[in-house]
Amino acid sequence: MHRIMSLVFALLVALGVTAAATTPAAAATSPALFCQVIGNTTGSGGGAGQGWCGTRFADSSYVLDFGVANGFNFYNWTVPSKYQKVAGCNVSTPFCDIVVKAKAADQSVTVTVTTDDVTATAVTVSATAEIPAVCGKFLC
Repeated sequence: MHRIMSLVFALLVALGVTAAATTPAAAATSPALFCQVIGNTTGSGGGAGQGWCGTRFADSSYVLDFGVANGFNFYNWTVPSKYQKVAGCNVSTPFCDIVVKAKAADQSVTVTVTTDDVTATAVTVSATAEIPAVCGKFLC
């Protein structure tokens, strides 16, 4: 399941990179962090976004997929320690997947990553995933 979600996210990031290629050259070479919130049992997602993502689907837990576009050489991930890393999140991977359990209160999870840009200059980017409050099987 996690492999499929990672492949889907990689495809979405690739599509985002294609869209970025039509913008000015400086923007296309700058690292960017995308994220996506995916229901861990339903597979329902809220779509990938640069710098921010969320969902409108209730689930008991969520996989948060974070992926770097236009990063090079290394990836130093900073993930809040209370969340379980399930894939990536290391110096050689341009993605990081974590699991967040649903709660009866809204949650906001910010992940940062430092990587090189095309000129080998270190750049730090972040993205925030918004998880809505879940009451039973429904959003609160």
